[in-house]
Amino acid sequence: SPPSLSPPPPHTPCLSLSLLLSLLPPMQAQRMKESQLEREWDRQRLLDARGALAQQRAEEETARRLRREMDDYNRRLGEEQTAHQRYLDEEVYTNKPSAEYFLQFNTSSR
Repeated sequence: SPPSLSPPPPHTPCLSLSLLLSLLPPMQAQRMKESQLEREWDRQRLLDARGALAQQRAEEETARRLRREMDDYNRRLGEEQTAHQRYLDEEVYTNKPSAEYFLQFNTSSR
């Protein structure tokens, strides 16, 4: 005859932490509470570290972006100044005074 199949064991409900702690001796319950608290602190420290790292990365990216913008602005400013100096040299300062011009000054005494 085939082996008889026994029904599965009855489902045991999960015990809540507070119920589990009430069933344990006081010292063991205290250690479990401390362990749970320490795990929670570790989780919080990990979350804080991740948040700080994300904030630091965002600040570094902002600093890089601002640096690139400043570099671009300074490059454009330099190009404008070079163009203006070229304009002055080629258009404005075309009639340079000769030595004769300067010799006419300071030729008489009072």
